[in-house]
Amino acid sequence: MATDERKKQEERPVLLEVRDLHKLYPIQRGVPKRTVGYVRAVDGVSFQVNTGETLGLVGESGCGKTTTGRCIVQLEIPTKGELIFNKDGQQVMINQRTIKSLRRDLQMIFQDPFSSLNPRMTV
Repeated sequence: MATDERKKQEERPVLLEVRDLHKLYPIQRGVPKRTVGYVRAVDGVSFQVNTGETLGLVGESGCGKTTTGRCIVQLEIPTKGELIFNKDGQQVMINQRTIKSLRRDLQMIFQDPFSSLNPRMTV
């Protein structure tokens, strides 16, 4: 049974693919702001979501769940990595130029879904 489910998953087209996502925040010190190091908020995250699947990012506090989501929807600019969204059969790189056309298709839902979702609309 598990083998049949894997075959079905492999046949589904990839909806979202995240490859080697990195987000670094500079640590600056001194009067002339000098970068002395970096905080690694997200370091080498990769995953894909097939059509019809749901993905939940789960982890301890401070591990980069929100930063990963914010990078995908371009609320934060990733330091490195590729974000690919399959829109109407075409692969679109998610970046600052293309995000406006993808806003209706990408959305983050935070931990408190009652404040994030409109109860009159379906998900």
